[in-house]
Amino acid sequence: MIERRAFKRIPTDIRIKFFFGTSICFGTIANLSENGMFVNTNICFPPYSTFEILLPLKENVLNISVMVRRMVKEGDFYNAMGVEVLDQPEEYLQFVQSLKKVM
Repeated sequence: MIERRAFKRIPTDIRIKFFFGTSICFGTIANLSENGMFVNTNICFPPYSTFEILLPLKENVLNISVMVRRMVKEGDFYNAMGVEVLDQPEEYLQFVQSLKKVM
């Protein structure tokens, strides 16, 4: 079987915040890689929507721009989305590398 992903996903359970207009939304990153994340949430945006995820790190909160690439539907409800990380900040790439070392 051929692997479709450019980077291997790392399983996580990281609670995040993101914004929908002026509303604060919450979700959990189920897995991530250098260029993407899978986010469980009760708010899903349409494909190709862009928004900012606030990723808590030890010292600060990293603001990451993402684009929705797919939505996951469970029954009649969309409860997760796969997002692409746009313009990966160096701090984000270092964070992903630190998670790989723990695995």
